[in-house]
Amino acid sequence: MELKKKKSTGLLKRIIKIFYKKTEFIYLGEEIEGPSIIICNHEGSKSPLSWDLHSGKNVAIWGTYEMNSGLKTNYPYLSKIYFHQKKGWNLFLARLFCIIASPVTNLIYKRLDVISTYPDARFKKTIKQSIKYLKEDRNIVIFPEMSETGYFKKLIGFHEGVVFFLDLLKKRGIDVNVYVSYYNKEKNICLVDKPEKYSKISENYLSRKDLAQKLCDKCNSLGEKSSLIEPTSKKKK
Repeated sequence: MELKKKKSTGLLKRIIKIFYKKTEFIYLGEEIEGPSIIICNHEGSKSPLSWDLHSGKNVAIWGTYEMNSGLKTNYPYLSKIYFHQKKGWNLFLARLFCIIASPVTNLIYKRLDVISTYPDARFKKTIKQSIKYLKEDRNIVIFPEMSETGYFKKLIGFHEGVVFFLDLLKKRGIDVNVYVSYYNKEKNICLVDKPEKYSKISENYLSRKDLAQKLCDKCNSLGEKSSLIEPTSKKKK
């Protein structure tokens, strides 16, 4: 059964790659070695798919439980929250479009390694699954961007949940490397900063809010740098 799932997952990913141009990953330091935590801006659906399909790294991605729990929660979230609230679509058109889009995304989510995130006590499940993957030398990609009102080039802020999770890992003696990155949609590149141990990043910060802002500022700084970089594909022309 597991072999059959792996084959179907591989086939689906090959099909998706036809429609998604390969993202170029540019490292300012060492390339990612697991187990690590990767922080990135979301930028719609492209950034998560780029990490899964094109990074060449063994990753599992945090994603909201509504998108990862079947059609019953997928459709209302995708139509009302994602397309209408975040991307600004007309609600009627979003609901109409999602009659087709929802089953497709539901199928994709079932074939990707997505760790469901929750806004309540069920977040314990997220932590448990994430630690399991880290112990298997896998990398966890987190998109903590505040995107309730949309996706912006300059990020508004990061949710504190990412710091809560990193603090918890530290308390359990798991001092991971943290890679902050920025996906530039227009250039289709992902700029990845030098890794830092979380124990180093969290020095001299008294609150999770301050540290979340520090990580967000670092992500925005990478965004500014990415705007000055030309993709390798364009340099060759």
